[in-house]
Amino acid sequence: MILTDTDEIQFQDLPLRMQIPQQIEIRKIELGENGINLKETLDELENRLILDALQKAGGVKNKAAKLLGLNRTTLIEKMKKKQIEFP
Repeated sequence: MILTDTDEIQFQDLPLRMQIPQQIEIRKIELGENGINLKETLDELENRLILDALQKAGGVKNKAAKLLGLNRTTLIEKMKKKQIEFP
């Protein structure tokens, strides 16, 4: 729900996560004849996205979390669980 004093919703009335343009690159993943390990594939994708967000945010976890649409604490928990360290 968006609350505003006017009759129209303005861009600045939207939550910050909706104001930041999302750029998602979709890479085709083929299933192949022998199938795929879905858990492993999703794990690798999540790791890449976390590292990419940290890179773009200059290592600032709060900014990286925002880029990923996560709470800072959630990002930190994921990094600990996956043993991801960023210099």
